[in-house]
Amino acid sequence: MRKAMFRAWDFKKKEWHFFDLNTINVHPNASPSLDYQSWGMDIGKYDVNKTLIYDGDIINVRNWGRTDEILCVAKVVWDTENAGFDWEPLEGQESPDFEIDQYDRWRRVEIIGNIEEMP
Repeated sequence: MRKAMFRAWDFKKKEWHFFDLNTINVHPNASPSLDYQSWGMDIGKYDVNKTLIYDGDIINVRNWGRTDEILCVAKVVWDTENAGFDWEPLEGQESPDFEIDQYDRWRRVEIIGNIEEMP
């Protein structure tokens, strides 16, 4: 079983604090300025740069074929209906017009920001 990691935005320092649920109460960098509304859990997958993806990340969704075309810019979200993480295109972005299976869905994404630093 994997160890789930979380992050919370420190609105005073303008930086992320990373923790797991076992260390949140004793974390040496715990701060009263953490925005607990901004908590995000890692989704257990990595982007093309091998960076762990978190709920709330903004990503480029790239073509998983032979080109490097960006299909859309999207936000990582929790999908209640399917009980798992997914991405949804940002306002003004079009979703790819074909079905994407769960393996391919995350294979060619690149984190470009997050909802706290680029809302």
